Order: sequence, then C-alpha cells, then structure tokens
Amino acid sequence: MAHYLLARLPVWLALDGDGGDPDPLERVLPQLEAVARFADELRSRVAADGIDGIDGMLNVHRRLRAVLDDIPRDELERMRGAVAELTRALEDIARCLDHMARIKALVRKDV
Repeated sequence: MAHYLLARLPVWLALDGDGGDPDPLERVLPQLEAVARFADELRSRVAADGIDGIDGMLNVHRRLRAVLDDIPRDELERMRGAVAELTRALEDIARCLDHMARIKALVRKDV
C-alpha cells in the first residue's frame, strides 16, 4: 500500500502544475489526504504493538535487518520451510478437531 501511494504521489511536480490543469492543488489534495489517512492508520496499528511511529518502525527494521543479515540465506529458507510445514500440520490438527467435535455432537444427538 505504501509503495502504491508513494508511486502515485508526484506531489512537487503536481503543485508546480503541468500547464493544462487550472488548479493543480485540487488534484493533489485528495492524494495528500489519502497519505495522511494511511499514515494515521499505520501509526495506530504499530502503536498497538508498542512501536512509536515511523521512527520506531525504522528502528525495528534496522534491528531486524542487522540480525537477519548475519543468518545465511539457506538457513532462513530452511526455517521458512519448517514454519510452513508446522503451519500445515497445525491446520490439519484443527481440521481433525473440528471433525471430532462434529462427530461428538452427532453421537450426543443419538444418545
């Protein structure tokens, strides 16, 4: 979303105007409002996790990058595969538990 917004916001060029738009500010204002809404939503989402705004996110990103840069890529890929396998196994267990709960409910009806 951020990449999309940033790619679509030629703010400084739009304020200069392109010669064909009588009021470039009217064209830019909705885009600026969208960026402000996006920033507010992002700020509130990360605040819920105890991160203090954009600077806090950048600090977290730098720390993660420093840690992950020291781990070989093949090891990260192995870990990603292990997490995916564990996710599938847990989803299978959840399906089995749901199935068992339905069977249990049917048995109770018959008793």
